[in-house]
Amino acid sequence: MIASGPLDECDCAKAAAKSLPSSTIYVSFLGTTPGDRANLEAAFTFALNSTTFRRKPIYLVPVIGKSQTLYRIDYEELEWSLESVKRLLANEPYFYSLDPSVPIVRADWFVREATFGATYYDLLQMGKTASTLEKRVGLDRKTAENLRARHGARVIDSGVAFHARGIERLGSTLGSYWITHDGATAVKTNPFEKIDELIFKQADAHEIFGQLPNGLFWFALSNAKGELQNAAPISIAADRRDYRASKELKDIVKERPSFKTLEIQNAHSCYGCHALGLRDAPDFVAGIAAEDKLKVRFKDRKIQGQVEDFFDARSQSEAMAFESKAYQRSVERITGMPALQSANTFACVRWKIAEAPVTKADAAAELNVDAQEFEKACQAPDELRLGIAYWLIGQSDTRNAQAVLGLPDDGYKAFLEGQAVPLGSSTLRAFAKGPSISRDLWESVAYREASLLICYQKKPRSASVDEVRRRAKALPLKTGEAAPHKIGAVDQSILRSTDARTGAPIEFNKETGQWQFSKGG
Repeated sequence: MIASGPLDECDCAKAAAKSLPSSTIYVSFLGTTPGDRANLEAAFTFALNSTTFRRKPIYLVPVIGKSQTLYRIDYEELEWSLESVKRLLANEPYFYSLDPSVPIVRADWFVREATFGATYYDLLQMGKTASTLEKRVGLDRKTAENLRARHGARVIDSGVAFHARGIERLGSTLGSYWITHDGATAVKTNPFEKIDELIFKQADAHEIFGQLPNGLFWFALSNAKGELQNAAPISIAADRRDYRASKELKDIVKERPSFKTLEIQNAHSCYGCHALGLRDAPDFVAGIAAEDKLKVRFKDRKIQGQVEDFFDARSQSEAMAFESKAYQRSVERITGMPALQSANTFACVRWKIAEAPVTKADAAAELNVDAQEFEKACQAPDELRLGIAYWLIGQSDTRNAQAVLGLPDDGYKAFLEGQAVPLGSSTLRAFAKGPSISRDLWESVAYREASLLICYQKKPRSASVDEVRRRAKALPLKTGEAAPHKIGAVDQSILRSTDARTGAPIEFNKETGQWQFSKGG
C-alpha cells in the first residue's frame, strides 16, 4: 500500500532502518502524481549524480515495505562526508523536520537543495575557495601553463557576461578545467600587452567548470578574491536565455515573466545554460592571429608565440565540440533522457519547489490527502491544536509543538514557562485569505502543522492523545478564538513522561525549559 501521510512515511522509513545500513538516507516521492513521477525521478537522478565524484552512476533503490513512494540511497556509496549529510538533513523542512529520528528527505526538495550554493559545494567537498577546488579536481596550474596545456579565447558577446569575457581552458587530472574571467566594467588597458590582459585574468568574477568522473559537469562561481559564491553579481552577468523557446518551460514563463532575466545561481543556472555542453563563441583575438597580424602587435617574440598558442581557435572549438558530445552521452546514459530534455525537466521540477506558490490543491497533494481532509486541517479547532501541542511537549518534540500552536519563539518560551499568552493564529488559515501561500511559509511551519493535524484527526498516534484532548477541552476556550493559556491550566501530569532509552520517569522543568529525570525516580 502507499503511505497515507508524511508521518506514515516516516514510520515506514523507521521500520526499514532496522535492517539497512546506518549510512542510508531515505527519499520520499509521497504526493507526486503518476504523471510527474517519471520527470521527478529523472531530475533526482541527475541531481544525485551531479553531486558525487563516483564514476559509476548511482540510482535510487526502492524500500521494501508498506510504502510504494519510499526509496533509499547510501551516502557512503556516494562518498559524501557525514558532516555534509548532517548539514543537508538539518535544512530539510518536510519529513526530517517532522521526525528527525530517521534521515528522510523529500525528492523534489533534494533536487533544489543539493544543486545550489553551499550545499552543492559541501557535497562535492570543494571547500570554500578556488584554490581548494583546484586541489579537489587535480589541477596544477603552474605545470599546465609551463607545458602549454592551456588555451582560451576572448569573446566580445558571450550572451551571459555584460562585457567582453575571457575564457581559459587548462588540463587537470580529471580532464578539462574551464574558467571565465568577467569584469564589472570594460577593460581599458592595452589588450595586447600580455596574455593575462587579453583574457582578463584580473577579473571581478569567474565561472569555473569541468567534468566529473561520470561525465557530467561540476560548476562553481568565485569572486576576485577566489572565494566560492552562490550567485554571480547581476551587474556582471545574467541568465539571458529566452525560455519561451522551450516547449516544457512555456507555462513557467507565463506565470513568471521575469524568468527571462535571472541571477546566475550555481549550479541551477549552469545546468540550463550548458544543457548541451559547452557554448562556443567567436574569439576576436584568434581572428587577428589567423590574419597573421600579431607580429605587428608584439615586440617580444616569446610573448607572441605564447599568444599564438593560447588563442588557437581550432583547439578551442575541437575541445568544446568533443566535450559537449561526451556530456550529452553521459546525461542520456545516466538519466535515460536526451540532454536538452533532461535540462528542461530539471528546470521544471526545481522551479516548482523553489519558486512556485503553494495552492490548496498543491498542499493537499503534497500531504497525500483529498481536498476535504486538508480543509478540515485548515479549520481545525484550537482545542485540537492545543491538545496535540501538549502531547508533543510530553514527547520532547518542542519544535512541532511550536508549529502547531503557531507561536513565535518568545511566545512559545513564555507558554512553556506557564505564562498566559494568546494562542497563535493557525498558519493554515492563511489559505483562507487567498488562493495560495508562499513556499517559504509552507516549508517553515504550515507543512508540519497540517501533517500533524491531519494525522491526529484521522487516528491518534497514542492513546494518551485522547486524554490530552479531553483535558484541553476543559479550558475556557471557544473554537477559533485566540485566548490566554497556561500550562498550569492542565493537569501537571501532562508534563511527566518516560525516557524512551532508559524507561526512567522524567519531568519538564519550567525554569530551564528542559526535560530532566524525576527526583522521585
